[in-house]
Amino acid sequence: MTAGLITAVVLAVGLDASTLDKIARGSQADRQGAVSALAEAGDAAAVPVLRATLEGRLYAGPEGPVLIDDGGRLRDALTGAPAASRDDLEKVVINNRLRRTLDRALVVLSLSAPDRAERLEAARSLQQAPDPDVLPAVEGALTKEKDKEVREVLLTTQAMLALSASEPARRIAAAQQLRRVPGSTSKRLLAQRLAVESDPAVLAALKDATGSVEASLKRAEMVGLLFSGLSLGSVLLLAALGLAV
Repeated sequence: MTAGLITAVVLAVGLDASTLDKIARGSQADRQGAVSALAEAGDAAAVPVLRATLEGRLYAGPEGPVLIDDGGRLRDALTGAPAASRDDLEKVVINNRLRRTLDRALVVLSLSAPDRAERLEAARSLQQAPDPDVLPAVEGALTKEKDKEVREVLLTTQAMLALSASEPARRIAAAQQLRRVPGSTSKRLLAQRLAVESDPAVLAALKDATGSVEASLKRAEMVGLLFSGLSLGSVLLLAALGLAV
């Protein structure tokens, strides 16, 4: 099987003509819905189309195949086959809202990337701007992830996102998870939730987790000061020995 045919098969499985048409020719609402649906489905085969749309490399006319510009060479966005230029082609223009949706979709889809480093980077990037809407994708990635480090980051990301869940039980579970991940990020997120939480059981879990995280941070600080003191003492001792000699 040739490389082009392999690409065509993969793209065809992941992206149908109707969804592609919405992205290329639909209203802004149609585009938003199509991109979000691909991300929620974990449709990694859609990444080339979404990235081309974000980068201004997706072209379409009133009808006919939608094309991707790969460095001056056009190919069919659905099949991956080489394509000729047409007079009716226009760049698919996106607004800022769709740009943000595309950015988020590409990060979410990277959670299923074959490359471990890419998955790890995607999981960490979701912590920078927590978005509760991506929680299902994170939980889906957790069911498949085998790498220990990536799983740990995903679990923390899941907890960060679940702090805003509508169900009190999920917020309690999130607080308990963050308790096991002591750090300044956990402390900040717990404090933010404490400021707006009204459920008594969740408040208790948040306060308990906050106390545990703060205690861990203090222990880490004390250990750091201890080692710093030992290091300074060693330097002074060596200096004294040098003077004595």
